[in-house]
Amino acid sequence: METFYEQFEIYLEGAMDEQDRRDFERRLEADEAFRKEFESYRAIRSSLQENWKAQAQTEALQNTLQGLG
Repeated sequence: METFYEQFEIYLEGAMDEQDRRDFERRLEADEAFRKEFESYRAIRSSLQENWKAQAQTEALQNTLQGLG
């Protein structure tokens, strides 16, 4: 059985089948605690993705500068 977090990730990746997606979205509407947990997960996930992207850009810049130096 999947955890909430696995369900959140599958939903955000667009990997749920149509029926599971509808059920998930109904639960988001009906279950406030589930919705709040999902919103927190989505915010943290987004922040981490932005951080990883910035870190990769910083590393690329450092490599470029080292190559020039």
